[in-house]
Parts: sequence; C-alpha cells; structure tokens
Amino acid sequence: MPSCCGSNNKSNVNRELVILKVEDIVDLSSATKIQKKIHELDGILDVKVNLKNDKVAIDYDINKLKYVQLEKKIQAIGYKIL
Repeated sequence: MPSCCGSNNKSNVNRELVILKVEDIVDLSSATKIQKKIHELDGILDVKVNLKNDKVAIDYDINKLKYVQLEKKIQAIGYKIL
C-alpha cells in the first residue's frame, strides 16, 4: 500500500539496539564525547550513555550502518569495548 504522506515514511528503517560495555567512561565529559561522535555516523537513531555501569546503548538503522562501524568509531575516539 502506498504511503499517504510522502517521503517521511519510516517503514524502511530496520532498527537494531546494541548495548556495549565500554572501558573508561569516567565522567560526563567522556559520555558527551561518545554520544556526539557516534551521532556523527549516518544511520544513528539514538545514543544513551550510562555512567554508572559504563554501558552505551545505540539504536541504529542496519540498512545504513554496520555494527563494525560502531566498534571502529568508539575505538577511534580512544575507548575500548569490553
């Protein structure tokens, strides 16, 4: 069935949520840096960083982005995925 509302149709988004344990998220500055850098990737829908347990939740479109790109981005900004 055709979309009624033009190009704003989000039905072709294939979402995946990953939760990564990341070493050395020590403060709000670290969390903000991770969020900002991950949001630079095309296909990111949402990023949340939990300082208490060093976890990063990333919601992304797997049609636009691969998991390995997330890993590389986190490593490129100086963090290690556990």
